[in-house]
Amino acid sequence: MLFRSGLEVTLGGPTVLFHEAALVSLCGAPFDATLDGVSFPLWRAVPVQAGQTLTVGGTARGLRAFLAVRGGLHGHEVFGSRATDLRAGFGGLEGRALRPGDHLTWAPLPARAARRAFIAPDLHTPTGPHHELRMLGTGDLTDDLRAALLDRPFTVSPQADRMGARLSESVAAPRDPARPSLPNVPGLLQLPPDGRPILLLP
Repeated sequence: MLFRSGLEVTLGGPTVLFHEAALVSLCGAPFDATLDGVSFPLWRAVPVQAGQTLTVGGTARGLRAFLAVRGGLHGHEVFGSRATDLRAGFGGLEGRALRPGDHLTWAPLPARAARRAFIAPDLHTPTGPHHELRMLGTGDLTDDLRAALLDRPFTVSPQADRMGARLSESVAAPRDPARPSLPNVPGLLQLPPDGRPILLLP
């Protein structure tokens, strides 16, 4: 499977002026977006002409969206990825967040008629406010800890980013210094000593 790079939108923005025609899609949280002042539809491929301006505003639900351009955006490739790692300072555009005035280019693809592609509504990203998660692999938990994790709601705290989400409520964390370390995988629930679980994300 081939993954192409695009822009991650967090909380709001950007405003993008297109100098060439492109096929663009905005998916994720329901951000307000306009193309030259006209409402821009989400979850579908939209042709944009040279000289047009796409403005992405804010969102009442959710946090992030993904802005994709057909062909994929160019960027500095590290370990086979063009993703930007802000903490390490590499990838993407000089390893930093985008700033006003930055110029981005994308890979040209053979010209062909733009298809009216869209993503079915049942595949859209859910934006809450409540989500039910399935838990797998609970066989080695105590009955009390299993009940504490499964029989109550949890709230995502402000200590959350793309790596993980710390939950506000506490549970009685197991204390077993002899237990071997486990690899981190998306969806793993980490139970640190303070008892506030961390849901690991991609």
